[in-house]
Amino acid sequence: MIHTAARSTGALFTGFLLAGCLLLVAGCSSDETFRPPASITGLVTLDGQPLSSGSIQFTSPDTGETASANIGSDGRYKVEFPAADIGSVYDVTIGPTVTENEDATAMMEAGQEPPQSPAPAKYRDRSTSGLTFAMKAEGENNYDVKLEDR
Repeated sequence: MIHTAARSTGALFTGFLLAGCLLLVAGCSSDETFRPPASITGLVTLDGQPLSSGSIQFTSPDTGETASANIGSDGRYKVEFPAADIGSVYDVTIGPTVTENEDATAMMEAGQEPPQSPAPAKYRDRSTSGLTFAMKAEGENNYDVKLEDR
């Protein structure tokens, strides 16, 4: 009889443990705060020609978080988002090439000017750039940016 009671208690404990795990899994799968990783790749052109330097920055109006990348000499870029706001429209700006702190200090000590963006000034500010991007999906996204100097 004691053996049967121990088995019943063990089965009861296992049942409660299984129910707790199922509730935990169900709670995790419906986490509304989950923000998946995403990236945006593309080509930045100015009057139809690849922009040879500079940086591109995406800012979420929902969270204020930004992600940016330097633009390669071929006009291409790739911005990585560890946690993206899928479905949100990001504000986009184009600015000067971002240098590391050590590089910026060395340039200053050598009397060199900081890098300037070849893009027109209006693209450096979120309120005047007129550039936006709707983050449609987690994973890879593409956004080619066509700037005009007129």
